[in-house]
Amino acid sequence: MVNNPEDPAAGVRKVRFQGRSSSSRKISGKILPNNFFRLAPGREVRLRCAYYITCKSVVKDASGAVKEIHCTYDPLTRGGDSPDGRKVKSTLHWVSCAHAIQAEVRLYDTLFIQRDVNDVEEGKDFTSLLNPARWKYSSLALLSRA
Repeated sequence: MVNNPEDPAAGVRKVRFQGRSSSSRKISGKILPNNFFRLAPGREVRLRCAYYITCKSVVKDASGAVKEIHCTYDPLTRGGDSPDGRKVKSTLHWVSCAHAIQAEVRLYDTLFIQRDVNDVEEGKDFTSLLNPARWKYSSLALLSRA
């Protein structure tokens, strides 16, 4: 797998594909619109730099949260392309559960509510321009080991 698709000089790394993997995408039990191209029961997607997978079933806990997704993979699509010309409309980023580490991930929005922080009202400092929604969320994620 390439380390950075925009910079070939960044090199490549080996990624293990095994029976269990994790992706940040969720599946709901709702009827999906036709323009929804993510992984869902009966749908086929590409795992980035790996294989095409097809969701066969979803296991949910008592509260309805997705616990497991059961999929099959097409071994002829190694590397992410199909020799028979099949096309998928979605590519998922993923990591192998057995070879991942847990990490906290934070998503930040724009730090300031206006472009020029030097243009502050009289008697106020730049901190009055901080965006109150700059921290969108923080969550645990599995990251691939280097």
